[in-house]
Amino acid sequence: PMGQNARYLLGYLLCGGCATFLDFSVFLVLTDYFGIWYFHANFVSYPLGMSTNFILNKVLNFRNKYRGYLRQFGIFVLIGLLGLVVNQWILYSLVESFGFFPLLAKAVALGIVVAWNFTANRYLTFELMK
Repeated sequence: PMGQNARYLLGYLLCGGCATFLDFSVFLVLTDYFGIWYFHANFVSYPLGMSTNFILNKVLNFRNKYRGYLRQFGIFVLIGLLGLVVNQWILYSLVESFGFFPLLAKAVALGIVVAWNFTANRYLTFELMK
């Protein structure tokens, strides 16, 4: 049988995959169709993905019943904002210093930030607040 942490990780990846699809879709529309600079587009797309990720993980993955939604979402957002800072730094560095295509740079940044977000949210957002 799959261990609880492995099940949570798989669920987190699935929920995150849906949220990431929304994030990347909005990012692409803003950059490719509206001509918005990738750095600004990420400030719009990332929070949409983060909010979707919280809702899906709270309800479907961790099945968390804690009723202090705003407090819990606040912690999730703080973790996500730290992830955003790291995401922006990696994105900017890869594009401006190493010549990466912005979408590829965003994918690399995402892989790094997901590890931080899962660990922090698993234990701080959903485990401590049941």
